[in-house]
Amino acid sequence: MNEKYDIMIIVAHPDDAEFGVAGSVAHWIAAGRSVIYVVSTNGEKGTSDRTLSPETLAEMRRQEQQDAASLLGVGRVVFLDMPDQ
Repeated sequence: MNEKYDIMIIVAHPDDAEFGVAGSVAHWIAAGRSVIYVVSTNGEKGTSDRTLSPETLAEMRRQEQQDAASLLGVGRVVFLDMPDQ
């Protein structure tokens, strides 16, 4: 990875950035700053819906995170894919 970003947001789970700092991220991007997200876990335990397999949930949350970041204008999302605790 050789890209350079002004701001790095590191979170534990997919969607944590949106709940915590989405307003700030939108402000920074509107001001011309570049942002990268680093998501530590894959989010396979983030639901009460027992019909979803952990693998399906992890893929859903990954896509939702990508979509949300794209909507805000985040330059890149890096997934470390650690198991959710």
